[in-house]
Order: sequence, then C-alpha cells, then structure tokens
Amino acid sequence: MRAVGLPELSPSTPTFGDVDAGDWYFGAVETIAHACIVSGCTTSPAMYCPNVPLTRIELGSMIVRGFELGGFTNCISEPPVEEDIADTYTPPDTSP
Repeated sequence: MRAVGLPELSPSTPTFGDVDAGDWYFGAVETIAHACIVSGCTTSPAMYCPNVPLTRIELGSMIVRGFELGGFTNCISEPPVEEDIADTYTPPDTSP
C-alpha cells in the first residue's frame, strides 16, 4: 500500500465479516480490498480468512496487482530468447 501511495482506509462498515474494525490489520485489508488487490476467500458471505496461509500464486497476484496500480510496467519489450543469453550464461556443473 505504502509503496504505491494508497492511503489507508477505515470505513464504518467492514467489507469482510471476519475482519473487525478493532483488528490491527483492518485498515490495510480494507485498503487493498477497495483497490481490488484482494477479493477475499469467499464472497457469500464476504470473508477475508486472515488466518489462512497465502499460496505463492496468491501472493504473486497481489504483488502484480499492487505494482500495476502504482503505475509500474514491464520494462522488457520482448522476452529474452536463447540467443540473447547464450554468450553470458554458463550452466552449473552438475557432475558428481
């Protein structure tokens, strides 16, 4: 949130049924929910599930959405191809 300049929100009505206004993470969860970075773990009823561990793919999705929101873009115009790295890459020695 801070990295992309989002102000912390504190709405009077919580978005998720399992994140109360008194929870230390309430403002952060509300901010990323209103910025469409997260949508929670269930929609009916809306729940965030703060005690359920994130998967790597969920965390990656959140990071990408946050960077896109902050205006960050991919600076590589084309993906590298084998010829681009052949002169600089040396495979590791895997011999026993």
